[in-house]
Parts: sequence; structure tokens; C-alpha cells
Amino acid sequence: MKIAVLFLLGVACCCNASKASAQSEGPIAGRWQVGVAGSLVNPDYTDTAIPGGMVYGSYNTSRYFGLEARSHYAYTSNGEREFSLAGGYRFKVPIKRFEPFAGGLIGYGHFSDANKAAVGNGNDSLTISYLAGVDLHATRHLNLRFEAESQVWTDFVPNGLDPIAYSVGVAYHR
Repeated sequence: MKIAVLFLLGVACCCNASKASAQSEGPIAGRWQVGVAGSLVNPDYTDTAIPGGMVYGSYNTSRYFGLEARSHYAYTSNGEREFSLAGGYRFKVPIKRFEPFAGGLIGYGHFSDANKAAVGNGNDSLTISYLAGVDLHATRHLNLRFEAESQVWTDFVPNGLDPIAYSVGVAYHR
């Protein structure tokens, strides 16, 4: 019962937000962006940050909510690699040229180390990500993105694999 009430409240908020966005300035439903970013990943198993990159896309379902999909790839010169592919929902608050956001994603992750054999799970894992950042509307069709993403890799027991990625990117948006 509680889940049904929360779902209906969410649908009502999305409907009201999309009506309001049609009458005001700012991001509206149907807008999308596709971008690339450079990342520094701070894994929990070493003190050294791992450089990498990210490709991402988002689609606004209303003025305040959107869908997000992304793929991260980070690697070191000694053969360690982290790859993740995730998608989910995000909440944003448009403030003129700034669009702060927070969200949650779920997906797939793969970790490999050229110097070590695969562990029991084959180095694959379910990933849960929490993210926060801001998109800055630099021009009519260009966004700059600054964000932090905390990932939880659920299948690496007992100590887990919980990297934090800091990214700066650029996106084309319509």
C-alpha cells in the first residue's frame, strides 16, 4: 500500500512539473544530452587515483526528473581495469544556467587485473551508483558537467570494491 501511494505521488509530481515547465523558461521534458568526460577514479584498494573516461547520456522526462545512462572505463599502466555500464533516474533543479542534480543508477561492472587470476565471481558484479553534480549550460547546445559518483560493487566480498569517480565533461544537448 505504501509503495502504491508513493508511486502515485511520484506520477503526480512528474505531471505537475511537466505542465509547469511548458509555461516557464528552462529544461523541459523531451530534452536530451550526450557527452564525454575525463574521470579520476579513487578505488578503495589503493591510494593511487586511476585515470579514465566516461560516456553518458540523459533524457528529461519532466522539468525535475530525467533518465541517465553511462559507461565508465578506468585503467592503470600495470594492467588494472575497471569498466561499468549503468542506468537509472536523476533529480535536477534548474537554476538559470545551472542544473544541480543527484541520482541513483544500477548496472554491471567488470574488474580485471592482468597480474592476477579471476576470482570466484569472474570479476563481474552488480553495481549501484549514487551521483551528484552540476550541468552548466555554456552555450545553446553545449553543457559542461562536474560530478562525483560513488559506486558499490556488490559481488566483491568480503571487503567489496567501492570506487569514487570524479568527472569533468562536455555534452551536446537539445
